[in-house]
Parts: sequence; structure tokens; C-alpha cells
Amino acid sequence: MIVIPALDIKKQKVVKAFAGYRINYKPLIINKKNYSDPKLLIKILLNSYNLNLIYVADIDSIRGNKVNWKLLKNLLILFPNIIFWLDLGFHSPNLIRKFASFLSKNITNWRPIVGTESLKSIKLDLRVFCEFKPVFSIDFIGNEDFWIDKVKKSNVSSDLILMFISQVGGRGVKWRNIKKFRNFINPLRCFVAGGIKSNNEIRILRRMKFKGVIISSLIHQMITRDFSP
Repeated sequence: MIVIPALDIKKQKVVKAFAGYRINYKPLIINKKNYSDPKLLIKILLNSYNLNLIYVADIDSIRGNKVNWKLLKNLLILFPNIIFWLDLGFHSPNLIRKFASFLSKNITNWRPIVGTESLKSIKLDLRVFCEFKPVFSIDFIGNEDFWIDKVKKSNVSSDLILMFISQVGGRGVKWRNIKKFRNFINPLRCFVAGGIKSNNEIRILRRMKFKGVIISSLIHQMITRDFSP
């Protein structure tokens, strides 16, 4: 199973996510130490663990503000051996092209996250994104049944994220939903995100054959060496 650390960035700082209430996200402080510098936090993680994937949610970009784009570009340059999954609220192929153009052609260690929360039209053909090799995120905000059905009918073969936004911050896995959608989508292509709060939950998801997990609230355990991915 692949364990991917998740960083939520707001105003160029790593923030602590909770239940999807993005306006209330505060800089990440653990045991009275400030870990809100993205470069510092990534270096700490890399010094302790053999990581090659990091998920970054740009809270400002999701809300239409590009204040973090330069920071993201610097992270991609500073850590060339890391693949960054970037959630910037990509709602169209044109926005992905715009960000790629901002980066330059030489920077290729990233993949766009296309989240259903950001898509403006339910009529959009998901295949228009395939040239960018995206990761599709099914955001559980009430219309997940529709999007899972659409993903199946679109015959896209990319990795999928089952994103439980309301559970973000270690509020627990929604096992009922997990078991339900496991019957419709092959778990071997799926990453579970939102709510994971313990090693035991990760072990259960591994036994259920999910490809991986994306974690944010467990970062403090990784830093204090209480967690082994």
C-alpha cells in the first residue's frame, strides 16, 4: 500500500485541515513547534521516510487565488525526485495548461488532481483531461454516486481518490461508504483520503486491497516517529 502525506497550503503556509472548513485552517503547529514552512516540513519527512509522492492541496487556488503558485513551482524545483499530486481546483483543461505554462516545460514532476468538487459542469466529458494524466478525486459532498457512475462510463483509467471532505482532520473513516463503493470500483486503483486517524485503519484498508491512503492528520505522528508508512 502507498502512503501519501498530504499538505494543505494556505497563504504559503502549511495549515491543519479539519472537516473541510477551509476558512478556519490554521498554521500547522505540533507540540508547540511551528511546522508551517512547506520546505521545512517536506525535508523533515524525507529525512525520516522513503517517500516519492506528496499530495498538496492549494486552498487559495481552489478558491481562485494564485498566491501560492510561485511557492509550488519552487517546491517542484527543490524536490525533483518527488512527484507532487497538486489539487489547485482544476475545473478545466485550460486551467491545467495555464499552470503548466507557468511552470515551464522542464518541470514535469507533478500530476494534476481533478476533483469533482471543482468541476463546474456535470456534462463535462472527463476524457478531455486525459492528456494531462490526472488523478481524479471523487469528492464526497452529496453527489458522489453520480460522479462514480460518470467515471465508470467515461472509461478513464487513471488513479482515483475517494475524498471524504467532511472527515478531514482524523475524524474517522466512513466504512459504510467505503464498502459500498468498493463493489463498483476496483480498490486496486483507489486511494482513500479524509478521516484516517490510526495505523489500524490503514491496515484494514490494506486488507481491503486499496492502492493507498492520503493522510494529513497523521503527519504529526510521522514527525514524532510514532507512525511508519
